Amino acid sequence: ADAVHYGAEFQSDMHITEHLHFGLSGQYVSGWNLETSYSLPFMPPAQLRSDIEYEWEKLGKRLKNVYIGLQWQGVFDQNEVARNEPETRGFSLINLNVGTGIQVGKQTWKLVINIQNMFDTKYFAHLNRYRMLNLPEAGRNVMFSLLVPFKSTLKP
Repeated sequence: ADAVHYGAEFQSDMHITEHLHFGLSGQYVSGWNLETSYSLPFMPPAQLRSDIEYEWEKLGKRLKNVYIGLQWQGVFDQNEVARNEPETRGFSLINLNVGTGIQVGKQTWKLVINIQNMFDTKYFAHLNRYRMLNLPEAGRNVMFSLLVPFKSTLKP
């Protein structure tokens, strides 16, 4: 069938001070079947995301490029659905990111802690088929990452 598909997205990135960063982004996509006047199936809902991050160049002798960031993600209700496609309620998530570089000898290791869905919000992602089985997305997720660089030289 003939259809119309359109959307928009934006992203802004502002450095309020030398160390304080703020970002805002959003997206919207829509599509309509011109013959049935229904929405196209599996269209993602509109979303907004806001980030704020503060960074320090150095803390003490070993820690450098230290940062802490907070992110809000807002997903709107998806009411523009195809025939026999269930609607999905919107949700908001808060995520926390903390990281630093650690000087170990001549190398800088990077330690990062991410907490996604910090308040353990129960939500359903519109593009995930498990929502039709009433299975929500993952709850709070805490990740610890240690990135250790290494160099290897391959000889021909």
